[in-house]
Amino acid sequence: MIKNYLIADRVKIIPRGKKKIYTAEFSHEGKHCRKSLKTSNQKEAIRRATQLAANLTSGEFRKEVARTSLCDAQELYLSQLAFEERAESTQERYRGELNTFIQFCAARGIRNLAQIKPLHFDEYRKHRASTHAPATVYHESMVIKQFLNWCVSRHLLKESPLNRIKIPSVKSSCRRLVPTLEQVYQILESLSALQRIMLAILAFTGIRSGELKRLRKEDVDLKNNWIHIISREGAETKTRQSRKIPIHPVLRSYLLHYKSPSGPWYLAARASPRYPDGDHHINPKSLKERVQATARQCGIPVGQKSDGLVLHSFRHFFETHCVNSGIPQKAIDSWMGHRSDRSMGAVYYQLSDNQSQKFMLEISFDSPHGAQ
Repeated sequence: MIKNYLIADRVKIIPRGKKKIYTAEFSHEGKHCRKSLKTSNQKEAIRRATQLAANLTSGEFRKEVARTSLCDAQELYLSQLAFEERAESTQERYRGELNTFIQFCAARGIRNLAQIKPLHFDEYRKHRASTHAPATVYHESMVIKQFLNWCVSRHLLKESPLNRIKIPSVKSSCRRLVPTLEQVYQILESLSALQRIMLAILAFTGIRSGELKRLRKEDVDLKNNWIHIISREGAETKTRQSRKIPIHPVLRSYLLHYKSPSGPWYLAARASPRYPDGDHHINPKSLKERVQATARQCGIPVGQKSDGLVLHSFRHFFETHCVNSGIPQKAIDSWMGHRSDRSMGAVYYQLSDNQSQKFMLEISFDSPHGAQ
């Protein structure tokens, strides 16, 4: 005869099936639930049901969630980032980093969220550290941890396997190479006409390579002497704010000899089978490869891992050169789109167009050899 047992007025247990495995029946969040106690021993079933009743009373009980694949969870997470209007570059970077982690897991037979274990995460970090800088590994680790925490918050995962793992922080290197003005010109002289324009804009305005890629024809105003960095829908800047930078006379001399191609982009890639009209935006990766190849020939260290030259180094060059020229930091921040200063001075200070143009003229970007 089947016997029911009521535990703590909350949980009823009953043996089921041929093996008489005890099942707990209870109400949780207004729904009738069943949970196998995975034992046919009455005494053990009562003990487990008592613990279950205690977890229900304390609020520690969480209903098991269905298994969710890593790929499905990733798409849900990225769609949420898009809904929250996170920067396009952030979404692209998170997608790439999560893809790398998911591929690593798949190679080990891990395809569902619930299969991830702390040791898998440790193995992944060691694997990435063999070829990437500590700061890169740290950022990727935090993205994965954030992703798994989001999955828990959306009930895709019962508990994050990383919730007890502390990831040691990595301080950004202060030794990253900043090219000198002479090195900038050494590299400029080795580039093709289009690449020379690209690097000149990076070095003499301090804009990011992603902003360079998205420059449109109307953004470069030679008549009024401005380069506009516009935060557009679907192509937002890092701070989601637009800004403008005066065109230095040295940069202007480069731009006056440049003829913009057909299409909307100020800088466009060469014609290809996929884009026969040559109206596709540039890929800064090819510029980076050429710049780093030239830097190696000049004996300049390259790459993030060795704190060497990367495209972002020319942003560092611009700021350093401006500071050394005595330009006020708030003016430099305005040109570069920095928004980290939360002082009242940063709130109230307004850089006029006339003063901005005047400050730019106070900087010397002339070639050390007297020619461009």
